This record gives sequence, C-alpha cells and structure tokens, in this order.
Amino acid sequence: MAAELTISCIKADVGGFVGHSAIHPALQDEAGRQLEIARRRGMLIDFHVTACGDDLGLLMTHVWGSTTMRFIGLPGMCSISALVWRRN
Repeated sequence: MAAELTISCIKADVGGFVGHSAIHPALQDEAGRQLEIARRRGMLIDFHVTACGDDLGLLMTHVWGSTTMRFIGLPGMCSISALVWRRN
C-alpha cells in the first residue's frame, strides 16, 4: 500500500520587521534554506515558504500523516526560532 500524502501548513506570527506589515527577508530565506535541507534528507516531499504581514507560512508535503510531531525535529527550526527571538 502506498503512503498517503499529507499537506501541512504551519503559520507563525514572527513579529513585524516594520510594524506588522512584513517580516525580515533573511527570516524567510532561512526558513527556505532549512526546509530545503529537510527535503534533501527525505523528510519532506516538497515545500513552499510564504509570508503575509508579520506571519511566516510553511506549506509542506510529506507522508507522516496529520498527527505527526516530527516538525519539531526538522533541521533548522531552532535557528529559525533564534532569528525570530533575536529580532524581537
């Protein structure tokens, strides 16, 4: 039986670079770099990083199912969090 495809979206209110209108471009770039590492390691099938106002959106496809906690262990999530913490 083939694994089922799951689409997950994580939305993080990371705080605004300029008020609540945008996030720092380096934060969005770092999220993309880290998710690319996860994709190359086989943890993700594909992903897209987006932003709206001061929210960072991570759209990911994988085969872990909808109740997985594996996103906590994705490479770079700590460094992305550190970038947010240093900015605020």
